[in-house]
Amino acid sequence: ISKNGEAQESVLGEDEVEFPIGRIHSTPMVDISVLKHGNIGTLMDIQKAAATEIRKELDKRTISVISAAVPAENTVTITSGGKLTEDALNEALSILEDLELAASTIIMRGARFNDMRSWEGIDPQTKYELRVKGIYKVYGGANILTTAAANLAEVLIVPDEEVGKWAIREKLSVDSVSKALKFKTGWLAWMECAQGITRPELLTKVVIQP
Repeated sequence: ISKNGEAQESVLGEDEVEFPIGRIHSTPMVDISVLKHGNIGTLMDIQKAAATEIRKELDKRTISVISAAVPAENTVTITSGGKLTEDALNEALSILEDLELAASTIIMRGARFNDMRSWEGIDPQTKYELRVKGIYKVYGGANILTTAAANLAEVLIVPDEEVGKWAIREKLSVDSVSKALKFKTGWLAWMECAQGITRPELLTKVVIQP
């Protein structure tokens, strides 16, 4: 922004970044008799299991990338007690507020969500929201996402701004696989993608030490 009245040109979106490509796959196999006798139920179960396996791996990698990108100055550390505290979470949220941003999602393990249930002094509406059934809950206007893919010792906070890129080199594909000598047949579900953070300064996290 110019301070002397002269117009200055600002070009956005021209930076080029390169992220490492990773392959994610699932290979469900079944006995050939399942296909021979047309056991549709079993085939549907296998399809769901493969989709779940790929989703969990994507979640794990995404959370790992976000966690590694958080700068030290945006990290709030709890040094005693081994539990998530209200003060620590509010401090992490305030880092985003100082940047004039709002938190969009708070990512944590279920055990950390249990810590929140025991907090004293939170308003009745927040208490109600914390007890609502479902994967998402709400705190401070941000959705809480509990997932087994999260690190038990961390709580990640993502703002309502784009912080990175998810590039897909090969879309999800399914190829048949046959192991005739083992009387097995199945499918290889796979994709190639890259995940990376381009704006780490917009991320915060709470680290819980034992």
